[in-house]
Amino acid sequence: MNTPLQAAFFDLDDTLFDHHHARRAALTTLQEQSPCFANCDLKELTAAHERHLQTTHLLVLNRR
Repeated sequence: MNTPLQAAFFDLDDTLFDHHHARRAALTTLQEQSPCFANCDLKELTAAHERHLQTTHLLVLNRR
């Protein structure tokens, strides 16, 4: 049975969910568990992740 959409949930600028904390925690865990990332600077890894997210986001918007 299909239920009509009754609400939409948006989180603008980390208002409801702290995305920055979640990313830091995930990238820190990646560094701890993956030797190839162990010596990466967290700021550089975060910047690379952000670039990847922006590129991927544009591809999704373009339905690719």
